[in-house]
Amino acid sequence: MDGYNKNADGGQYVTYERLRAMGTNGFQEPAVGYQDGKIVGSKRLFTDGKFKTPDGKAKFASTQWRGLEAPGKQAEKDKFRFLINNGRSNQVWQSVYLDQHNDFVWDRFPFAYIQMNPQDVAELKLNPGDLVEVYNDNGSTQAMVWPTPSARRNQTFMLFAYPTGAVGNAVGKGVNELVIPNYKQTWGNIRKLANAPQVTRHLSFKSEEYNPAT
Repeated sequence: MDGYNKNADGGQYVTYERLRAMGTNGFQEPAVGYQDGKIVGSKRLFTDGKFKTPDGKAKFASTQWRGLEAPGKQAEKDKFRFLINNGRSNQVWQSVYLDQHNDFVWDRFPFAYIQMNPQDVAELKLNPGDLVEVYNDNGSTQAMVWPTPSARRNQTFMLFAYPTGAVGNAVGKGVNELVIPNYKQTWGNIRKLANAPQVTRHLSFKSEEYNPAT
């Protein structure tokens, strides 16, 4: 109450009593009011075009890109075809350390997926659910193929720290002089390990993006 309620932007609308009443139905910060027994949140900031600066205008600062700073990254990019991005997904919790004990989630994602442009998938003679090896000079890991139309050619996305496909095995440990790592990107090649096994044949690989027209 001393920190948030009295000092945060919109904090005056937030109390323990109101949060308890809302249960697991939260709100997006900052709070802008309290109505019908619910804290009212903000869908998007600065929709009026006014920013929290003296003149109300946004401030932009330009700087020159320093290139791939972490040692080894540029060499990976020069040698291997695919950019392997990795990160979280709202379909599983973090590194699946809890969801791996959830039969529903584990049935849906028995392997870490790798989302790829459909043209790349076809070029490598792959099909949805096939198992592939992602490899470079750092190491290798495995994943199941998920054709994704919104993915750019030669760029992929893979779940991070997955028990049955740890992308970290292919990520270098180099950091820049500020000890800032680049663990979220590496470059590697992709090759087929096996046709879709039994545990992936029943899965849906439709686009995650909601299209109201379809």
